[in-house]
Amino acid sequence: MKLEVLVGGLGYVESPRWHDDRLWLSDFDHGEVLTVTGERVTGRLPVSGTPSGLAFAGQVLLVASMRTGRVLRVGPDGATRTWADLNGVAVGLLNDMTADRHGNLFVGCFGYDLALREWPRPGPLLCVGPSGEVSVACPDVTFANGMAVTERDELLVAETPRRLITRFRIAGDGALRDRTVHADLGHRQADGLCLDAAGGVWFGSPFTGEFVRIDADGRVTHTVPTPGRWAVACVLGGPDGRTFYGLTAETDLRRYHLGQSHGRVECATAPYPRATEGERWMVNDGFRLDT
Repeated sequence: MKLEVLVGGLGYVESPRWHDDRLWLSDFDHGEVLTVTGERVTGRLPVSGTPSGLAFAGQVLLVASMRTGRVLRVGPDGATRTWADLNGVAVGLLNDMTADRHGNLFVGCFGYDLALREWPRPGPLLCVGPSGEVSVACPDVTFANGMAVTERDELLVAETPRRLITRFRIAGDGALRDRTVHADLGHRQADGLCLDAAGGVWFGSPFTGEFVRIDADGRVTHTVPTPGRWAVACVLGGPDGRTFYGLTAETDLRRYHLGQSHGRVECATAPYPRATEGERWMVNDGFRLDT
C-alpha cells in the first residue's frame, strides 16, 4: 500500500468516519467537523469546545466536544444542542467515541490533564444510552482512544499509553463485560482504529509514524510508513469499502498543544474491504454540510 495525499492544508485531524458516501472528520485546530467528497472539502461545521469523536444516530450527527464535556447533537439544519452532558462523570477532556447497534454511545476521556504533562492514569469509559442517560461502562481505562464495535457486539478500545487494544463484550444495557487483551502492540501506541471484513484491525501509530494492520490473532500483517508525520487515525470507505483513508499530521507534542499541526487526508487501496461493524443503527439521515 502506498499513500497518496487526498486533501492537505488541515489542522490536527481525528476521528474519521465513512457515512452517506462521504468522509467525515474532526479538525481540532480549526474547531470544525469536515466532510470530504472526492478530493475536496465539501462541508464545514464549526463546533464549540473542539470536536473529537463522531457518530451518527437516527437523524442526527453526534460530536464529542472535548473541552465543554458534552456530546452535541447536530440536526439536519446544522443547529447544535446538548445530547449528553458528561461533566462531573468524565475526567479530563472528552476523546473518541463510537456507537453500537442498540443505540449505546461509548465515549472515552483522557483521565488526566495532558496539557500539564501529567502521568497517564486510568479514567472512566462512559456510556450514553439511547435516551441520553449517562453511566460509567468501565471505570479504569487508560486514555481510551480509538474505538470500534464488532459484529459480535464486542467493543475494541485502544489504551494508548498501555500499548494495548482491549476487548469487551457489550451487554444489552451498554455495560462492558469480560475484559481481555485483544492485542499487545509492543513498542507501538495505537490511536484511531477501524475494522476490516477479514477480521483485521487497522490503527494509527503516531510515534512510530506508521499505520498498522493486525489480524484476528493480533499479529502484524501490514505496515504503511508515514515518515515525518504522525499516523493519527484511519477508516475504510469508498464505493467498494476498500479505500483506506489515513489522517496524518506534521507535528510534535509542542505544536500539537499550540494548535500548529499540519494535517492531511491520505488514501490508498486496502487489501480487504471495511467490516460491517456493530453500528448498524447508523442510517442515512439526510444531514449535509455540503457547500
